[in-house]
Parts: sequence; structure tokens; C-alpha cells
Amino acid sequence: VKISLPPPIGVPPPPQSFIQDFILLTKNQLRVTWNKWKYRPKGTLILTAIFLIGLIGLIAYIGSLVYGLIDDIPFEMGQRLLGSVFMSGLIAQIFFGITAAFTSLYMSEDLELLFTAPVSLKAVFAVKSLGVIASNLIIAILFVFLPGVFYGLLFKAGGTFYLIVVLVTFGILTIGAALAELLNLVVMRIV
Repeated sequence: VKISLPPPIGVPPPPQSFIQDFILLTKNQLRVTWNKWKYRPKGTLILTAIFLIGLIGLIAYIGSLVYGLIDDIPFEMGQRLLGSVFMSGLIAQIFFGITAAFTSLYMSEDLELLFTAPVSLKAVFAVKSLGVIASNLIIAILFVFLPGVFYGLLFKAGGTFYLIVVLVTFGILTIGAALAELLNLVVMRIV
């Protein structure tokens, strides 16, 4: 069997904008992620589903316990407690983000292919940064979003408060991922 390869391209493809490259790489990354999940063994998927159901049940149980325990806490003490939880959420974002950024930026199997593809490097790093943010989303939900929602329910906050909680969650998620990537790039530059 003889394999015939097409001749090499003499003229490079026309450059695309950052948005077009970003959308193309994001669709590709989502397709790769979907294929990874699609071809996993059924036992792994069942265990993952059981783990997620157990995690949601644990969060609901701990939330109801905490909600019942802090019913007698004054408003100012609740603010301090919520601020401390938010700070621990930011620290957890940075801590877990460093490993996620290292894995995404330096240990990825497709980096060589992406660097040789006719896409901008900014788009490659933006898509990899989205991967870091996605991997830290559960930490932001556990340490920022849920405590904020429970605090709002405890003190009967209005609808604007919950919008602010969502914005703070995304802000801490973004700041944590950015600091994790920055620290990762600085360490790799030193090494």
C-alpha cells in the first residue's frame, strides 16, 4: 500500500483575527474533552457520577448544619466570617491554579501542535487559561458562591446581593487563575 501525501503548501494561509483563532481553538478543545469523556470506561463514568452525587449531598448536609449553627451570630461577625471564607477561597484558587496552570501550559500533549499551527500564540494561551479557570470552578463554587448564598439566606438579603455574589465568584476565580498563571510563568522563567 502506497501512501501519497499532498505537496507542501507554498503560500501560508491568510492570517485570522484573534477572535477567530480563539473560537476555533475553543471548539477544538471542547471536542477533545468530549471525546475523552465519551471513550472512558462505563465504570469510571458511574463512579464519577456517584462521587458527584455524594459531593452534592455532603455540601447540602454541611450547608444545613452551618446554616443552623450560625443563626445566632451577629451581622458583623457574619461579615468577618464571610470575608475569611472568601480569602481562603482566593488562596485555594491560587494553590490549585498553580498545578492546573503548570499542567495546562507546560505538560499538555498538544502544545507543540498548537505552536506550529497557523494560530496566534495569544489565542493558544487564552484557551489554556480557560482550561485553568474551568478546573478551578468547583473551588470557587465551594469557597465563594455557596458561602455567599448561605450568608444571604441567613440575613435575608435582596436579589442584588446574589448578583454581587455571582460577580465576586467570577472575580475571585479570574484573579486566582491569573495569579496562578503569573506565578507559574515566573517560576518557569527562573528555572
